Amino acid sequence: MPSPPSTPSTPSASGASTASPSPAQSPRPTTAGDILRRTRRLTGLSQAALADRLGVQQTLISVYERGARRPTVETLERMVDAAGLRLTWSLAHGGSGGGALAGLTGPIGRRLVERRHEAIDELTERGFTTPRVIGPVSNGTEVAGEHLFIVVDDNEATITELLSASGMLRLILGQGTSVIHASDAERHGFDRSEVEAAVALDG
Repeated sequence: MPSPPSTPSTPSASGASTASPSPAQSPRPTTAGDILRRTRRLTGLSQAALADRLGVQQTLISVYERGARRPTVETLERMVDAAGLRLTWSLAHGGSGGGALAGLTGPIGRRLVERRHEAIDELTERGFTTPRVIGPVSNGTEVAGEHLFIVVDDNEATITELLSASGMLRLILGQGTSVIHASDAERHGFDRSEVEAAVALDG
């Protein structure tokens, strides 16, 4: 999405100091139309003014913003540039990889997928192996305020050590989390089939 060099993914006019809008105020653009509308909003340009800079009809801008037509990447970059911004793209580690983790589609699941390498490293350093996600988060059906449960293979860890690991994951994920032994899953309300269906974090 349009962004200044210093703040990737936040549209800003080149050379201007612009406060990044909060997520609640300005959702992340997901389509070319979203990007064009946000570009115009940040630069104060009307559709007609942007069209004039590009040497095209205002109706073309309207068609793109409504999603009736989709511009090519090159065209979209040129339109954003005409408004005085720059469209940048980035790739980062943290995707689901298309495996079982692709089912973690809820807000907690997506955050876990993004930070899973940190979570796995933390658990591995503490001697916990084969971490798996169990419960609603594992299939994307979690609701707001859902607690995250991570099942690990049984070992000699004490309750205190499990609680300590849970606390570290809570810090990493910004989410209430409990690390539990597979043998204790039933005590937390999970049956054997749910344990077997738990999604491996390294999957």
